[in-house]
Amino acid sequence: MLAKIRGLSFAAALCSAGAAVAQSGPFTEQQAAAGRSSYLANCAGCHQPDLRGTNEARPLVGADFMRTWAPRTAQELVAFLGVAMPPPPATPGSLGNQTYINLAAFLLQANGATPGTTALTASTSTVIGSVANGTLPDSVRTALASSAPASPSAVAAAAAAAAGGLAGLKLQGNIEGFTPVTDAQLLANPSADWLMIRGNYRAWNYSELNQITRDNVDGLQLQWSWSMTDGGWNEPAPIVRGGVLYLYNQGNVIQALDAASGELLWENKVGPGPTGSAMRGIAIFDDKVYTATNDARLVALDARTGQTVWETIIGERTEGDFQASSGPIIIKGKVVQGMGNCTRFRKEKCFISAYDARDGHEIWRFNPVATGAEPGADTWGDVSDYFRAGGDTWITGSYDPDLDTTYWGVAQAKPWMAASRGNSPLDRGLYTSSTLALDPNTGRLKWHFQHAPGESLDLDEVYERVLVDVGGDKAVFTIGKPGILWKLDRASGAYLDHHETVLQNVFDKIDPETGQPHYRADLIAHQKNEWVQGYVHHDTMRSSPRMVSWWTSAPWAEATALLMQSMTRMLL
Repeated sequence: MLAKIRGLSFAAALCSAGAAVAQSGPFTEQQAAAGRSSYLANCAGCHQPDLRGTNEARPLVGADFMRTWAPRTAQELVAFLGVAMPPPPATPGSLGNQTYINLAAFLLQANGATPGTTALTASTSTVIGSVANGTLPDSVRTALASSAPASPSAVAAAAAAAAGGLAGLKLQGNIEGFTPVTDAQLLANPSADWLMIRGNYRAWNYSELNQITRDNVDGLQLQWSWSMTDGGWNEPAPIVRGGVLYLYNQGNVIQALDAASGELLWENKVGPGPTGSAMRGIAIFDDKVYTATNDARLVALDARTGQTVWETIIGERTEGDFQASSGPIIIKGKVVQGMGNCTRFRKEKCFISAYDARDGHEIWRFNPVATGAEPGADTWGDVSDYFRAGGDTWITGSYDPDLDTTYWGVAQAKPWMAASRGNSPLDRGLYTSSTLALDPNTGRLKWHFQHAPGESLDLDEVYERVLVDVGGDKAVFTIGKPGILWKLDRASGAYLDHHETVLQNVFDKIDPETGQPHYRADLIAHQKNEWVQGYVHHDTMRSSPRMVSWWTSAPWAEATALLMQSMTRMLL
């Protein structure tokens, strides 16, 4: 949260809230949007989502703010934020220089300054009173109201209240004897540690520890238990380093526990609060723990103390927010992260991106939704670039160090039905519903294999990519909602084999040479305002089939006010 900014005395003349603004603000719309996201995650708990403040947390908009800051410069505001926030027990200055610059841009915009084409820097000397008048613009008010974290249920609201609703370091640790994690250790995967989601780069979910066997497993006894945060569903994938268990809790709360006793060593509520959505996985490298958040930020925490080291906003927020539901993978000092909430029509699409583990600056990004002159852009039929959506990457990828390649699954195009998108299942819509093989150094696409061209039934192919050497093949395996287990050559992307693990009738055939699936004729011919059904028998525990029925409406391009197509799912 922001330090509780108190009034500072000045001998200078004051600028009234209604003073005219002489020029555009020395910041961009992109900086202000990123700053808004940081504010809601780090500051709104004290200063409130509408910036009006409470108790000792002074208002950050209006006459009170202008009395203090009108005579001062943007440079002074950036510097003040950097030394004052977040307040103890967190470490002031720990959010990173760019975050403070973005926050300053947002505060200027919130006080009436108009974004311009010149980016704000830490040395911008513009006098705040010359560009801001203290009046909160309606557009900013609306953006804050629509972006502020909201409890999805009474349970989430109660959890947020019980947690105090405030972000930041709640318990500072001092883990003695911690040794930094090296690239070599990530490659070797020491058996006493669990350094990444699924245990190793190949996503095996397998431990070489052998003290627990079939013969003695019945002798296990409870040693300790730990109550995690409430407020929604949670799918944590803890990591372990040197006897310390690092745990992701619902509501973007990161904790370090003594794995032997269950004692809490440190806790950081990186924010926002409970949202009802799940998060999967955190990462560790050098002396930092890395996490993504529900609102698509990357945050690096000191593994010893829990203090925030840096924070990065993923994507710009001028067209709305993004989300994330899985954490990153660390590859040679780069934090590689996917994205979610790719349902909106916007110029900037979702992407896979890599960031420097030291300071969080972006190194590369790859766009799974091809547009413009990019390869694959001609596979979307008549759908214009703006109305291409989807391509979420909400499951953490894997990595082959020998081939120096990272593998990611991509979800379907949006809206789900091709008829609602304004094209056909024959329009492949690259690179959705695919396996992507990327160069982790540059983000360059090495190869792709599309498992469900023009996918139209919300049958995701986004899940884990498991790397196995078998029968002389260096293979990558994956399985999605249709229940088809795919085997690909992970060097070339060539199709090797597949196995239908459950009964499905979405595809009437799969080419035995190329692996290209072929839809039933009625799925290809499907038009708007028609029902279509797909059958996937994947609930083997109950032996109950799943029937998915869809009703498609006009494409979003024709009715942009319609956010989701009308649809029905029936479970039999």
